Amino acid sequence: MDLDGVRLRRSPTQTRSRDKVERALAAAERVLERDGADALTITAVAAEADLSVGTLHQYLPDREAITAALADLYHARLEAALDEVLAADRAGALDDPVATTVQAMCEVFRATSGVRSLRAGQRDEASAEHRQRMTAKVAELLGADGRAAPEAVARTVFVAVDALLRDAFAVQ
Repeated sequence: MDLDGVRLRRSPTQTRSRDKVERALAAAERVLERDGADALTITAVAAEADLSVGTLHQYLPDREAITAALADLYHARLEAALDEVLAADRAGALDDPVATTVQAMCEVFRATSGVRSLRAGQRDEASAEHRQRMTAKVAELLGADGRAAPEAVARTVFVAVDALLRDAFAVQ
């Protein structure tokens, strides 16, 4: 798990500390997936990760911090998936880059259902920056091979695919 870009109270410098933060975030994902958003508490995450509340509190002081860190990881997963699509498209390996993009995003959605429930409607700066990065990646993908892709079109494509997948994977 890459913690670069993940909002933490303080950055773990030692391998042992990084491992604890990674365990805590993996535990938070499990709690969220298994028990739902209301169960996502410092105490529940600490117990699931087999860490003390005090240890967890050093890096993730409250539920909002856990939520923000999980959103950062989710954004990184989506961006990494789209980076792979871009690399394949640059190599000429894709017949339909848009369909491949939708499939890649679908795989991330499928693997992160709990985290998706937290990010619905997020309007914070980190989410806005994520949308801008994803829009730029979609614009690059659509602009390859001379396809016209103004930023407005790329943003519309990203927002539409994101909304479609959120609806398709909504917990009933």
